[in-house]
Amino acid sequence: MSKKWSETDLADLFARWKAGEEIEDLCKRFARTPAAIRQQVSRAGVQRTAEKLTEVRRAARYSNE
Repeated sequence: MSKKWSETDLADLFARWKAGEEIEDLCKRFARTPAAIRQQVSRAGVQRTAEKLTEVRRAARYSNE
């Protein structure tokens, strides 16, 4: 059975996600898998900042070259 998220943890997760904290760090902090983190932020409709999305896209583009 999966571990339930507390309201406090979810609020903390969403704030950290919006601020651009790396998913690896969030996984360690909350002892969750990347899929569990992504599922929660997706369900809540929480978005990264435009700056963070640009950074992630650039990193992905350069890692594929």
